[in-house]
Amino acid sequence: PPPPPPPPPPPRLNRRISRVFEVMSEGQGIYIEDHVERKGHIVKANPSAIGNIEDGIITCNSRYEVKQTGDFSHNPVTKSEATEPETCGQQLQWYTKQARRRSIWMILIYQGFSGFLWGFIFKALPSSIAVSFEKRSVINIAGLVNAFSTLVGSLLFKKLRDLTNNTFTIILMTLLGLVSITLAYLIFPFDANVNPDSTETSYLQPQVYHIIIIAGLLSFTDTAFNVFGFSVAPQIFQGNTATAYSFLNTAFSLSLSITMVISGFLNLRIYLILFFSFTVATAFAYGVGLRKYVSAL
Repeated sequence: PPPPPPPPPPPRLNRRISRVFEVMSEGQGIYIEDHVERKGHIVKANPSAIGNIEDGIITCNSRYEVKQTGDFSHNPVTKSEATEPETCGQQLQWYTKQARRRSIWMILIYQGFSGFLWGFIFKALPSSIAVSFEKRSVINIAGLVNAFSTLVGSLLFKKLRDLTNNTFTIILMTLLGLVSITLAYLIFPFDANVNPDSTETSYLQPQVYHIIIIAGLLSFTDTAFNVFGFSVAPQIFQGNTATAYSFLNTAFSLSLSITMVISGFLNLRIYLILFFSFTVATAFAYGVGLRKYVSAL
């Protein structure tokens, strides 16, 4: 006798989805465009429960409902838009589109923070130490503490996230950075970075352990924000890691060059106030502006 026929396939929607736009970080659905060019649909299902993906076509089990939604202009761009084009005209159009995206400006805030942090560590901090301490070896101590704290912070960062969550980690690391900046504000004369012969007094008498605290806490904060930044950027660019990292490195180089220049003539306390502001702004950028990306990590 002939073999029995195979069981019928599970019911499917009579709608075939042609392009996937973005898997939402909260796992609530997928932003898609269907083959009849009606944009702005969402599959109300967890991405792990979505049906087959074959040749770029997604089929969904019939128990999931496809609903029309409103304007999606606030969402990240499509895969085709996130991939950097090749011709000069297309590149100009692509960069223009990127400049209109809120998430791009949010990640640029983080790069402003990085520029101020490393401008402080590379230039403002050594200059201020040279004015406040007779022993130049304190500069070397700051460098060693910075390197060691970066290594330890990288190891402790994942453990902290496992024990708590991303929001707590952002708040804690922000507070550590603000404590460090405030301490630097209190122990160094206001013109320590621009006047090697400064005779101005500070609010606190600087001690070596102050420098250790400043360098260590700043390194912890930088490590956490750096991990978040390089984890979020590929999501913003829809998995295009090369473009994301190139964008971050370019923005960091520009930010660092600016802060290295202004730290040579802007007095230390104004520099630290700007640094303080960028630290707070970065925390809000991760916690609010980029929240859905951070929550997906």
